[in-house]
Amino acid sequence: MNNIKIAYTKHDGDLASIIWPSFKETLEEKHGRSGAKGNRGEQLALKLIQEDKLFYGTDWAVSCQDCLFQIMGCDIVIRNQEKYYFIDVKHGSSSLYYDKECGGKDGWFFTLRGDVLNKTNKTDIILHLGPKGDVYTWYPKKEMQMFAGRMTKRQTIRVYKSEWPDFIRTNL
Repeated sequence: MNNIKIAYTKHDGDLASIIWPSFKETLEEKHGRSGAKGNRGEQLALKLIQEDKLFYGTDWAVSCQDCLFQIMGCDIVIRNQEKYYFIDVKHGSSSLYYDKECGGKDGWFFTLRGDVLNKTNKTDIILHLGPKGDVYTWYPKKEMQMFAGRMTKRQTIRVYKSEWPDFIRTNL
């Protein structure tokens, strides 16, 4: 392991009652089974960062467990080469999956969701993890917004590896 520092923000019930009264302290409380899956994805992403397998050169990472960061769309904040990045981790219905019918490396895809892409939040990077958390793909949100164009809030698009634009990064 490298000397990457990992920290966690804490839930503040008083703050939550002011800015997001219905906020739940854990993803599992908020979203049930899919929330538990999302929380697991965030922990797997932190592990990849700590092992320097993802976002090489990161000094520190913060797992954002509080309502203020969550409302801003930030699951993890990292400092990498003196810059700060806000990351939205996808490890549920939008994670990285494999389609056996396509086969080979082109079988990998992620689901692009309009409600995620169109949010005007602080997110810089969207990170999709595979089911086991060992494979990933990520991209700058602004570049994907330009690439995808305006999507409706309910629209979803499967984006297969063969269609990925140059700005997408992956370990596949």
